[in-house]
Amino acid sequence: YGHRHGATLRIEDNGIGMPDKIRESEALGGLGMRNMQERIEHLHGKLSIFSTGTGTIVEATVPLTSMMNPREDRRKQPV
Repeated sequence: YGHRHGATLRIEDNGIGMPDKIRESEALGGLGMRNMQERIEHLHGKLSIFSTGTGTIVEATVPLTSMMNPREDRRKQPV
């Protein structure tokens, strides 16, 4: 969803959660989680992971400065 500060993507499930070592900021759980973190950081955003025994929430927020101007048309830009 979009908001006045940028955009947020939130993915939520009702599973059994993730092991503690995957949620720790030092060990982002493998290449998939690490790649998500790096891409969000590149956009000056924030990746948050919340997990309990009843499910997991992955939330990525990027600021407006990382979003394309809505009036720009990517098809007109040179490749």
